[in-house]
Amino acid sequence: MRPLALLMPLVLLGLFACAAQEQQRHFDETAFAFERALRWQTLDDAAAFQKTPQSISPEQRARMKHIRLTGYDVIRSTALSPDRVRQVVEIRYYNENRAIERSKTVELEWEYDPKKERWVLLSPLPEFRD
Repeated sequence: MRPLALLMPLVLLGLFACAAQEQQRHFDETAFAFERALRWQTLDDAAAFQKTPQSISPEQRARMKHIRLTGYDVIRSTALSPDRVRQVVEIRYYNENRAIERSKTVELEWEYDPKKERWVLLSPLPEFRD
């Protein structure tokens, strides 16, 4: 009976580690899908990642028609808790109207919503201005 009592904490630790890895994998997939939504200029899809989706103004839609993302690099990703992550991301974009490439650094805060069983974005969508 004694070996079983010693083995039980190891089994529980293994289960917790598997759950944490699964949540990390799910976060990585979500963050990549968000990047794709921005890259393909689908603002409604990007807003759908938000906990409270923001409405996209006609001006934002018109502006995005001339913006092309040329880079999206995660500079830092920090787990604030098991259910909260902060990313620092550098976004490079090209404005076709002005033939100018710009770069901006944004902080994105994500939270795991157990009711929706998915990661949600707490931050506003990045603005792309000249």
